[in-house]
Amino acid sequence: MNENKKPTPQKYKEFIEAIELRDIKLIELNTHIAEEQPTTDNTLKVDIKTTNEHKILNNPSANGRDMLIFYVNYILAMKQSKKVVLKIKAKYKVDYELLKKIEIDEKTIDFFSEMNLPLNVWPFFRELCNDVTAKMRIPSLVLPLLKR
Repeated sequence: MNENKKPTPQKYKEFIEAIELRDIKLIELNTHIAEEQPTTDNTLKVDIKTTNEHKILNNPSANGRDMLIFYVNYILAMKQSKKVVLKIKAKYKVDYELLKKIEIDEKTIDFFSEMNLPLNVWPFFRELCNDVTAKMRIPSLVLPLLKR
């Protein structure tokens, strides 16, 4: 990440201390498997694309605190010989509560969405892919750990 796009360490520390994860919810799921099911040879390639968006809600929590809401989209495409044989699309709603009033700028939110948000949501998507592929009666898909 470009150094100019990072918040100051003090500002980010203040942000991290003021935020608490409240909920991660799967809100959309779409899967498709080709009739010609994938084989287990070395020709399989998995591509994953991730996007997210956010909004700040003023005073919506039960105790009147602001919420930072992220929507995280994953699209997994498994290809065999350039043909998509499996596709999994998932959208998660991730709710964070702001424990105290602080000034939040886009730089801080962007850094958080690149560094911390994936660490919170990725395990849910990994488990989903593993579970869904097992239920499709194909070899379970084990995605790698996310390391930052």
